[in-house]
Parts: sequence; C-alpha cells; structure tokens
Amino acid sequence: MQHSSIESNQLALALALLSNIFFGLSCLVFAHFTAKLGALWVNYLKAIVSTLCFLVLAVLLDFNFMDHISWSAVYFFCSGILGLALADIFLLTSLRHNGVGETLVFFSFQPFLIYFFSYLLWGEKLQSSQWVGVIVFCLCLVIFCFEKFQQSKVHLKYALMALVAILFDTSGVLISKITYVNDSTISSVEACLYRGLGAIAALTIIGFIKPFAFYQGFKTLTIKAKYVIIAACFTGTFLSLLFYLKAVQIGTITLITAISVATPLWATFFEFFYYKKLPSKVFVTCFILYLSAFLWNFFQLR
Repeated sequence: MQHSSIESNQLALALALLSNIFFGLSCLVFAHFTAKLGALWVNYLKAIVSTLCFLVLAVLLDFNFMDHISWSAVYFFCSGILGLALADIFLLTSLRHNGVGETLVFFSFQPFLIYFFSYLLWGEKLQSSQWVGVIVFCLCLVIFCFEKFQQSKVHLKYALMALVAILFDTSGVLISKITYVNDSTISSVEACLYRGLGAIAALTIIGFIKPFAFYQGFKTLTIKAKYVIIAACFTGTFLSLLFYLKAVQIGTITLITAISVATPLWATFFEFFYYKKLPSKVFVTCFILYLSAFLWNFFQLR
C-alpha cells in the first residue's frame, strides 16, 4: 500500500511538471492574444476548446457521465467557475498590464496557502525533506521575477488582481481535491469536463454583462492566427488541465502547486528559443535550481 502511494505521488509530480511545461509554452500565445482581443475573449475560447476536447475524450473512453451526475459534478462545476473562469480573467488582465514576472511572483505564496488549508481540511502533511524542495521552488520564482520587478513599474490595481487570481485558483484546487477525496469513482476526464462547463457558463453570463464580441473577434483573425490560438488552447488548457487534475487527484497538492508556480520559467525558456536569444545568468541559475528541486522531491518519494 505504501509502495503504491509512493508511485502515485511520483506520477503526480511528473504530471504536474508536464502540465506546467504545456501551460508555460502556451502562455506566450495567450499573452499576445490577450493584448489584442482581451482576457475575456481568450478565456472564453480556452474554455470552449478544452471542454469540447474533454467531451470527445469522454465519449471515446465510453464514460456514461450523464447517467450518474452527482454532487461531485456540481462541485467541479463550481471549481471551474472559480479556477478557470474568474481566476484566469484576473490573471490575464494582470499579465497584460504588469507583465509576466511582476504578476506571477505573487504565486510563490500559493503553495503555503494550499498547505495551510489542506492541513486543516484533511490533515495533509509534508516531510521536512519535502519542504526543502517546496522552498527552493518558490525561491526560484522570487529570484527570477525580482529582477523584472525592479526594472518595471508595478501598478497596484493589477497587483491586487494577481492576488485575487491566487485566491480564486486556490479555491478551485481545494474544491477539486475535496471532491476527489469524497468521491473516488469520478475520473479526471469527467472532472475536467464539468470544470470546463462551469467556466463556459460563468463567462457566458459575464459576456451578457460586459460584452466582448467573441464571434467578431474570431473573424478578424487570419487562418494562421486561428490555428495558433486553438493549438495553444489545446496544449495550454486541455492537456495542461488534464495532467494537472489527475495530479491533484492522486498526489499531494502542496507539492503539485509548488511545481506549478514555475510557469514564468517555462514561458521564458520557450521565449529564448522563439526569439533566438541567449538566456541570462539569473534564468540559468533559477532553472537549474528548479530542476534540482523537482528531482529532490521526486526521489525523496522512493
């Protein structure tokens, strides 16, 4: 039983890392289209594309999810409203005005927030050796973002939006984990589908209050641009969320959250390739520390 738990936690860490890589890669595209068409537009397309993919996957895997909709579906639906719709609106808006580093540095606090609530709710604890990895993960983010933080002007309004995004995202993660704990029969594919539907419902309602011209915005894009943003939604929302929710289901969410704070590292990693630039010394140092922390926690579970 202990051996099985260890393997599950190692798989969860690997899935969280894959999720972070896919999301980091897609963030470059999301940031570009957010500046062009707005956070609501990007989030709505993300929700639609990912939910359709989860629906197709559920059909292919022959899940009769409509036959046994329970309170778990309602909880994941609410998790989607908080974690996919509202959190991403505030996150992308902050990214647009304050920048990637200046926004995501606040997410270094999320693992500690997650740990506090997961300890209170179901007594989840970390070993002392695991805390080493968590602290190094967060330290990487602080070091990497601090340089950008010093070189730019941070708008308080959008910094507060980043904090609100953290609260919504944390609430969504905790609701998902609680639901998994109370219902072991639900699959991660079903969970993602319900979360996607929650996001679509919330964004549709917001669209009536604050119209964002979704169809008109999509028509203005070139064929190439349409392919690019849909591909980014597939990797950065569908694949990323699928891996992340599975990791949340089987792993320790404090460790998973700590791995996931490194989105700016992965986004910058791909940015260097895209713009054919050499990485800075600060980035190389942080990236090596991040990979070392991942390997430390991964092998601590053996």
